Amino acid sequence: MKTFIKGRRGEQQAAEFLLKKGYRILERNFRTKRGEIDLIAEKGDTLSFVEVKAWGSVGFEGLEHAIGYRKQSSIINTSKKYLAGLKDNRYSYINYDVVFIDNNAGRIEFLKNAFTEKKS
Repeated sequence: MKTFIKGRRGEQQAAEFLLKKGYRILERNFRTKRGEIDLIAEKGDTLSFVEVKAWGSVGFEGLEHAIGYRKQSSIINTSKKYLAGLKDNRYSYINYDVVFIDNNAGRIEFLKNAFTEKKS
């Protein structure tokens, strides 16, 4: 239960951070059978699918490797379901972003376009 509470607190911090950066939060914890996206936000003509990582014991160096290929694929597949459900897709750009939160230091790091869909 502690991990769940920490995760929700981290997602709230990330949402507040993005709001201050001019984003509008559209969805929180969007789920499908294929996975979950922590936050979906928009800014201008850009739609961002945001993964939130809130950790207290690992430095940012370790966090950058915390989102592997499987997690990226899950987020991308879930984002496709979201996009398919949009009545009016007015977005020119799609971003896959990551917000890292260091709970001990109170630091937030934002990686825009942290990953992209790999074409086979």
